[in-house]
Amino acid sequence: RISYINKVLYINGKEAKQTFLGYTTDSNGGDSPIWKVAVYEENLNGIKHKIYRCLDNSLNCPNPHPHNFYNLVIPAGEYLMIGDNRDNSDDSRDWGLVKNKNFIGRALFVWMSWDSAAHSLWQKIRWQRIGTKL
Repeated sequence: RISYINKVLYINGKEAKQTFLGYTTDSNGGDSPIWKVAVYEENLNGIKHKIYRCLDNSLNCPNPHPHNFYNLVIPAGEYLMIGDNRDNSDDSRDWGLVKNKNFIGRALFVWMSWDSAAHSLWQKIRWQRIGTKL
């Protein structure tokens, strides 16, 4: 059972703890607006990763997923996919659960990472993420 309440995941009733790390900016690239996001580290049953959350007062944030959901039961052999950019991700909240048979591989590391809000090419590449094991 999975719930998403006020931008926090709960798995079988257990909160996926989030620790605030700081602020950064996000955009959809090109000439699109830029908005401020809060960066958190989320702990999913011992696996820690960073997530972005739009600030409530950020006018440019697309925020397509503001609604909570409660006690979603995931059938055996299916998966709920939720992006780490929680308020600006195209994921299972849009296109539904993914069946196990549709997985064709496993990600091992970050190949490339871009910051579309940066002003120069060298700032755009997130060098510190390239090669990070997943």
